[in-house]
Amino acid sequence: MRGCGAGCDRVESSGGGAEEVRFWARIRSSAQTRVVSAAPLLHTHFGQSVTLRVVFHTILLLALSSTSVPIFSALSAPSRESSTHRGHIRVHTSRPVAMSRSSYDRYLTIFSPDGRLYQVEYAFKAINTAGLTSIAVRGKDCSVVVGQKKVPDKLIDASSVTNIFNLTPEIGCIMTGRVADARAQVQRAMMEAADFKYKYGYAITPDLLAKRMANMNQVYTQRAAMRPYGVSMILVGIDAERGPQIFKIDPAGYFVGFRATAAGVKQTEATNFLEKQFKKASTNPTDAASANDAAAIEAEQVSASLSLEQTLDLAVNTLATVLAQDLKPSELEVAVVGGPNAAAAQIQDGADSAGLPKQVQEETRFRKLTETQIGEILDRLAERD
Repeated sequence: MRGCGAGCDRVESSGGGAEEVRFWARIRSSAQTRVVSAAPLLHTHFGQSVTLRVVFHTILLLALSSTSVPIFSALSAPSRESSTHRGHIRVHTSRPVAMSRSSYDRYLTIFSPDGRLYQVEYAFKAINTAGLTSIAVRGKDCSVVVGQKKVPDKLIDASSVTNIFNLTPEIGCIMTGRVADARAQVQRAMMEAADFKYKYGYAITPDLLAKRMANMNQVYTQRAAMRPYGVSMILVGIDAERGPQIFKIDPAGYFVGFRATAAGVKQTEATNFLEKQFKKASTNPTDAASANDAAAIEAEQVSASLSLEQTLDLAVNTLATVLAQDLKPSELEVAVVGGPNAAAAQIQDGADSAGLPKQVQEETRFRKLTETQIGEILDRLAERD
């Protein structure tokens, strides 16, 4: 028989009968569908004294199959569906057992019957384990990120705790989720940005870096080599052609640009608050094909009218509102890229900002605000209230 492979040839050469040839054919056929159905068959035919030949062929069959059932647990008990009658083997083949939800939970790259990847969904839930919320708002000539800063222990140096990172002089990000995953992804983003500049001779743009990081996240959902990162990246920067930009990258590999966005525990509340603020600040409704188009045009008008100070106030006020608590400067992290002078500067693609005035150079860079500057923002909001 051609279908049974090396096992049948070895049985025939050792003097085995046609019954054993059929036996090994059944073994291979069963192993290709489910090894659990084949292992009890071995136990029934050879009894307790399993020879090296049987173990060898069983290991090969396990390697060919896609199941992860251990060999010794599969061989530990005889099957109730296999029996011997007058020296002949009588095999009862059972239907394949449907995988339970716990089985799909263990497989990173296998869809469940309802089209879900549970491990990727758990990665989204891992973002909230840190208990933090991050906000990003885009203005006329700037992009601002605001996040919570929690120091878990009094003995920890607070200056070493941060969720805001520089990726390039003009691009930065705020990470929400597992800190270890955040640092690993930030390190990879810095490598990608440096590699791009080395290859092409000019700095990478925010949209290209966001796309590259999203592509890598997506690969982790189709190959089991690495698990998805339990972190959300909000990337901000200045583009010479498109101006200030905000991109959000999730563990599934999806990225998209935003005028304002949020991540973390209070993401839903913060998003709703930002939508209301944009709608409240909008001018007269613009003629559009649909309500969604009108809302998008109004949001773009509001975003294009926000100054640096207004953008900072909106981002900090959003975080304070959704957290429903009075914030201290030491409990906040604020970073900004851009400003009035940066918007006025005409920086061409491939040009270096080293020749620009110092004030312009400073505003084109991604920079974190000091506690004193954060305190001024909080005082301004308190006076307004």
